[in-house]
Amino acid sequence: LPDVASFIHLAKQYHLSPFDQSILLLTLASEVEPNFHTLYAKAQGDPNKPYPTLALALSALPEADWSVLSPHNPLHHWHLIHTEPGRTLTQSPITIDRRILCYLLGEPALVPQLSDLVTPARALTTDLPATYQTLAQQLVATWSPPPHQWPLLTLTGPDAPTHVAVIAVAACDLMGLGLMTLSTAVLPTDPQELRQLQRHWEREAILTNCALLLDCDTTTPGDPARETAISLFLETLSTPGIISSRERKPQVRRPLITFDIPPLTHTEQTALW
Repeated sequence: LPDVASFIHLAKQYHLSPFDQSILLLTLASEVEPNFHTLYAKAQGDPNKPYPTLALALSALPEADWSVLSPHNPLHHWHLIHTEPGRTLTQSPITIDRRILCYLLGEPALVPQLSDLVTPARALTTDLPATYQTLAQQLVATWSPPPHQWPLLTLTGPDAPTHVAVIAVAACDLMGLGLMTLSTAVLPTDPQELRQLQRHWEREAILTNCALLLDCDTTTPGDPARETAISLFLETLSTPGIISSRERKPQVRRPLITFDIPPLTHTEQTALW
């Protein structure tokens, strides 16, 4: 059965109005309670409509709000529900997104647009050297308290790929954030596909309280389309992001703070070995 606490969390994180929540519950009921299909057909006076519609919601639910038809409404903006292409918006069947359904049922899942691209970031060791502990705490201080717009954090150094995950995971653990890794080499260069990917990630980050670790060292330099895609993704990302790069990244049109990874002391290196 759907988890009430998960539904409350989802409604709060995506700023759903009471009317939005009722519509989401209509679509949820279609998936978990077969008898509702009969009720939907009866409520609409048509046996060929055993499904919820926005027209039904607007006519039958309290606090009905026509703003639900706007693409900026959170139900549509975050792809929490879907309508059928080619159908009148108010008369189309509305269905709950599979990822949202799985979340409410407590089932782990990632949308196909993310499942092959993002992976959980894991530290190779839990015994973090003092030098890295200090740097992790600096990252936490930069993000505390959570700002209105998260500044991008960049961790740079000649051995960045080896050490960034350790530091980033430690910082996110201190803040109670999960951390997923995405290589910028797989970012689509088509602007529409890039925006869709970003929207799916931001929805996931909000839903699961995750930050994103962007690995920029896997990208082949000298590809203008790829560089444009990376810049656009970084400039418009609205959720916490950490960049891993051997070299300092050029400034983007948003807050970006760079941290150079300091070398470990001889004692720390020996301890790691």
